[in-house]
Amino acid sequence: MTFFSRLKTSLTSAALVCALGLVAIPAHSAGHEDGERRTFIFGHSLLNNGTARSAIPYWMVQFARAEQKRFNFAGQYGFHWDHANNLPPESEWGFDGAPAFWDHNQQDFASAGFDSILFTPVNFVQYESPTADLDWAGGSTAGLTLRVIDWVAAQEPGIHVYIYENWPEMQINNFPPSDQEFDDYNAFILGQFSDWWDDYHTALQDGRPDVQITSIPVGPIIAKMITQTSLLSGISVTDLYLDGDPHGTDTTYFLASLITYAGMFETAPPAGINVPNGIHPVIKANYAGIAQFIADELGVN
Repeated sequence: MTFFSRLKTSLTSAALVCALGLVAIPAHSAGHEDGERRTFIFGHSLLNNGTARSAIPYWMVQFARAEQKRFNFAGQYGFHWDHANNLPPESEWGFDGAPAFWDHNQQDFASAGFDSILFTPVNFVQYESPTADLDWAGGSTAGLTLRVIDWVAAQEPGIHVYIYENWPEMQINNFPPSDQEFDDYNAFILGQFSDWWDDYHTALQDGRPDVQITSIPVGPIIAKMITQTSLLSGISVTDLYLDGDPHGTDTTYFLASLITYAGMFETAPPAGINVPNGIHPVIKANYAGIAQFIADELGVN
């Protein structure tokens, strides 16, 4: 299932479809139409690895500024069972040049005006069905996610839920992987791993048909760029990953942020970004093609 088909299924109750052939119109949450997002992020180290340049929200703020938009965020660390069992959430994230806009000590969640959340489960449960009850986690991945969705939707009716599809553990004996191991890893992302996210999104949307839920295939799009295009030619596995977990380099989080930005703002990544030093020079050289590839994969322009 593509991002665009996921987006369409997520609009079951939020879109108005006219039998006379009019285009479906999503019922946007507050802020969507004026280029603003007010997003709470339920994440872990594949969304924020502890420094500004290895954090999705930092790059999202920079991309939004480049287009005179606003990405206002707050976020917290945790695995999905931590998030489900520790509500209300707390504001733990912020960076120089990208501060959090919400302080949980000063204002409750319902008063903050969030229009969206960005949520990601862990990357090591994809060997089980998303609806399978995992005793050690305290429930199924989908069930625990729905607990969070129910809470945020009660606080902010009409909130848009974005799911950040991450990338899996490498499951290798030693890092870095061999060429064959890395080929197998990317094939897994584009096969069984991607299928799991389809099933997860379906379980969430079937469970809460009145909530707008959009899944953004971050890991699969990166894997597709690696295996099916020359856009990342010259970038090695160690240019992208630091270990077998695998935590990414700044380059990986930059790419992941371009995909997340396009998915959340429903537009192509910003044109003409001055890719900074510290991001692999291949990204700078191929930026226009990378941005277009992402837009094409997500069905946005």
